[in-house]
Amino acid sequence: MCADDQGSGGTKPDERKDRNSGFAKIDKKRKHFTVEMLVLVLIAAAVFFGSLWWISTYHPVGATLPVNNTSPAILNGTAIAAMPQWVTITWVQAWVVVVLLLFAFISALGWFIYNRFMGILINENNVMSLSRLQITLWTVIIVPALLIMVIVRFVYGVPDPFNIFIDWHVWAVLGLSATAAVGSPMINKGKSNKEPAPGEPKTVPAHDDPEEQKKAEAEAKNARADATAKDNAAKDAKDDAEKKKYEADAAEQEAKNREEEARIARHAANRAEFSVNTAESQELLTKKGDAEHASTTARANANNASAAAKQAKDKAAQADNDAKAAKEEADAKEAALTKTVSYSKSVAKAADSFNQKPEDVEKTRNGLLYANTDPSEACFTDIFQGDELDNAMYIDISKMQMFWFSVIAIGGYAILLWGMLLNDNPANLGSFPAFSDGLVAILAVSHAAYLGGKGVTQTKTTE
Repeated sequence: MCADDQGSGGTKPDERKDRNSGFAKIDKKRKHFTVEMLVLVLIAAAVFFGSLWWISTYHPVGATLPVNNTSPAILNGTAIAAMPQWVTITWVQAWVVVVLLLFAFISALGWFIYNRFMGILINENNVMSLSRLQITLWTVIIVPALLIMVIVRFVYGVPDPFNIFIDWHVWAVLGLSATAAVGSPMINKGKSNKEPAPGEPKTVPAHDDPEEQKKAEAEAKNARADATAKDNAAKDAKDDAEKKKYEADAAEQEAKNREEEARIARHAANRAEFSVNTAESQELLTKKGDAEHASTTARANANNASAAAKQAKDKAAQADNDAKAAKEEADAKEAALTKTVSYSKSVAKAADSFNQKPEDVEKTRNGLLYANTDPSEACFTDIFQGDELDNAMYIDISKMQMFWFSVIAIGGYAILLWGMLLNDNPANLGSFPAFSDGLVAILAVSHAAYLGGKGVTQTKTTE
């Protein structure tokens, strides 16, 4: 949850596959590094057991002699005294070496899987987890101590070397740590199935990149200009079609008039056939011919005018269709310049706090939980911050308290283990140091506050 990171977190249920683009890379890396991981495990095991052999073989001068006759011959007093000082190692030094080896293994594991040395601390929301840190630290100091105690007791012939007493106070503290490690994901799972309350819709630029937005605006402007030009052309074509229609109507009327005149002339010529006046008959026949010719010409003109009017009408219709298409295209491009979004106030708050875009937070959030896009964006400060959209930007006081109580408890117990391993008598390595009742009570209250705080929903939901 680094404020200057540009990744964001958590998704709605139907978007969780899209959220973890980083995990797609992780899956690919797992395939590539299968062999490397196997080699790493073998090397770690070789160094680990080699160091334990060194402990059992080259314990420093002055060590308590074996407690029975089953110990290796090399551990007799003469052999120990003859060892050079540079090959000797104390049990405390061996414990430190094994702790460092375990740290190196855990770091390498995180690097191979997440490309982060502290990858073991990253949880399902791609943020670092306090409960993971706590249980990891307990594992790193207690497991090496237990192994060294068992092997030293075995090498020195202590009966039943695995019979190491662990006080209930220690079990209680480890149980609290395990409860936090298991309970925290369970609480988060419940919150991941909830949705934050919706916010008010608002209009924002469609493109995040200013240059892309300018380009889209220029295209929309050109489209609008083209639509305007085609609309003007459609109006001109419509005016021309109306003009042609007027001319066609006039030509049709003229043709009808000439046809009427021709009809009258034919009627008069028909009567002239019975007239005794030859000159009058010839004149009527001539008028009939002229009238029929004028009628034929007028009809031809009317047909031509009607065809021109139809052509102009079709052209006007096509121009009108082109204008409408251009207008729709311009409208679409102008509409595409903006988009209406409705992010919850919680999403907007998280986006503003971490200098991110609301759509990024909306896309990657995990229900009510803030999450990063991939593991590379996890920060160590995550362990002190809230988990939800509404409190991820604040310091969680219960986490802060548990962190310091855990540091004190783990650091103090490491000192107790150090003091125990300074003992040269392997028979005395039969039990782990115990915690006080007061420390167990403090840790119990701290863990209760931690889990109780996580159990309270801080983000307003749709329910």
